[in-house]
Amino acid sequence: MLKNTPSIIAIVAALGLVGLTIAPVVRPAADLNIWHVSTMVLAWVVVLATSLATRDHELDEDAFEDPPEIPQPDRRIETAPIRELPATQPLPPGSASLLDFARELHGTLESDRLRLLIARRLPVLLGVRDVWIVARFGTRQQMIVPSHLTGGPLVTEELREWSTYPMKADGRTVGIMGVAAKPGGFNERDHRLIKLTASFIAQALLTVDTFETLRETSLVDGLTGCATRVEGLRRFEAELRRADRSESTLAVIMLDLDHFKIVNDHFGHKAGDAVLTAIGETLLTTLRASDVRSRWGGEEFLLVLPDSNAEQAQRASENLRQRIANTPVEIGQRVISVTASIGLTLSRPRENDIQQLIGRADTALYEAKRRGRNRVAFVPSGGHADISAAEPSIQGPVRGWNGPERRDATRQDRRLVPSPGRRASDSMLTGPRRDR
Repeated sequence: MLKNTPSIIAIVAALGLVGLTIAPVVRPAADLNIWHVSTMVLAWVVVLATSLATRDHELDEDAFEDPPEIPQPDRRIETAPIRELPATQPLPPGSASLLDFARELHGTLESDRLRLLIARRLPVLLGVRDVWIVARFGTRQQMIVPSHLTGGPLVTEELREWSTYPMKADGRTVGIMGVAAKPGGFNERDHRLIKLTASFIAQALLTVDTFETLRETSLVDGLTGCATRVEGLRRFEAELRRADRSESTLAVIMLDLDHFKIVNDHFGHKAGDAVLTAIGETLLTTLRASDVRSRWGGEEFLLVLPDSNAEQAQRASENLRQRIANTPVEIGQRVISVTASIGLTLSRPRENDIQQLIGRADTALYEAKRRGRNRVAFVPSGGHADISAAEPSIQGPVRGWNGPERRDATRQDRRLVPSPGRRASDSMLTGPRRDR
């Protein structure tokens, strides 16, 4: 009711104004005056202003009122059925076993364990009995076959059909996998399973080969094939502990090539590398498999002979000296022969000081050099050096080399500067006139 009051007042005022307007019409004209006309005009202005104000007020109130609810028709929303997307390449049968096999492959970083895993699991995974793998890494070749095939040849007089699959990893072909064909042949899913398996095996073989190459690089000297200095010391410590437990002795040998600097200076470092490679092969073929061969630095080698007494160690050292002296190295049209000075010592019972053993072998080495090189010197655990009576079989370090080394007087004497492959104590032990 209160909300409509302004409208009612405006209507009443409009009716009164209409009455005031009609009255002069029915009354005589003499009764009209300026005041009466002004009152009617003012009344009309008031009525119009009131009407406009009332209209604006009603519009403002309507803006805050809730809009009327529009009845909605009863409609049910229908959703389209969800369709499963078809797999473009459905997984072949045995996918769960294949994934388990792949996890086992990539969790193995040892070559022997990996080959054993492949030989045992691969025939079961593929559902075949006869399968083989041939992989090649550089010049090395690996062949993996199940255990039941190791006793008999793969190639027999019987006519057999094999399906071969390339083994690729990282864009390169690692090897080939051969699978004996089934009586009914392989279907498309069988081919896909074998191809996936071949790719997993190829990646695992490549990973293991890379890992072993890196490990070998850190343990083996690439030029001579001997152990690196760090690895040689580690194996030396292990052999010394074993000798302590078994109460046995071991021999320690320091071997140094005589006048090796002449080879590098007059024939080039390529010739020097060829000589070091030949020395490494001589050490490999002359010593036992259980002996430790390590490149100590430059042209010097540290050798450890486990389970050796004084007589055995001297005989092995002399044999090694003669083999080196009688093994010339051919480089193009040149033939180079080098000799070696050898220092030998023997461990005492319960001795575990490696540096003391190396020091005695070093003393023996420099004693052999002082007596004319190309000799074996033996320093026992507590005595003086014993020089072998064997005379050098080859005089001079290089066949065809005439005269001493020519040296520029203005050039710094490199014999007093220890090289990266030489111990810092060499310059103090050799003196200014020593020539390595």
